Order: sequence, then C-alpha cells, then structure tokens
Amino acid sequence: WLGKDFLSTLTAYNPDPAKAEALLTELGWTKGPDGKRDAITASVGLIFLGLAPFSPTNWGTMLNLAVFQTGAIYIPNALHYVIAPMAVIVLFQLGAIFFAHGLDESLNPRLRAAA
Repeated sequence: WLGKDFLSTLTAYNPDPAKAEALLTELGWTKGPDGKRDAITASVGLIFLGLAPFSPTNWGTMLNLAVFQTGAIYIPNALHYVIAPMAVIVLFQLGAIFFAHGLDESLNPRLRAAA
C-alpha cells in the first residue's frame, strides 16, 4: 500500500511509554478500573501524535498522513481520507459496546432472572 521509498522518508519515533502516559493524563484521558478501557482510542491517538511506533495499517497512521502529510483537511475533495478512519473508529467502538451489552444480557444470571 505504501511504497518502500515513501516509508523511508518518514521520521521514525522512539516510543516513550512514560511520556505518552503523562501526555494522556495531562489531556484528561484516564484508565478505566481494569486499565484497558479506551485502548483503541488511546492507540489511535498515540500513533496520530507520533508517540508510538509507525504501523501502516493503524487508523492513527491513516489520520496522521491525511492531516499532516497530505493536508486532506484543507482540500474539499480529499476530506473523505480524514472522515473514513474516524467513522470506522466510531462504528467499531459502537459495535464493541453493543457486543458487550449483548453478552451481558445473555450471560448475566441477574439480568436473566429479572426478565
């Protein structure tokens, strides 16, 4: 999808988990009680900001390339390059919420007894 010549021109970032966690805490993102909530959003955000290793198949990389590399937010005909990853992230998280809710309804004995 991305040529090796293009990938060689991108800046490589060394990930710093402590710096990333401090930045996310400063922005108001907190871990859930299990420490795993918002993992997808955090991953996308870190890669979008360039604080995590480059992965060409990540939604954060797609947003980073669309916003910073190609300037798609300034070109009306290229706006779908920004909107598509955002829409997929929203739909994926909505699907995960519905899936978890369905599992809770079908497997939680307290909810089955009340029905």
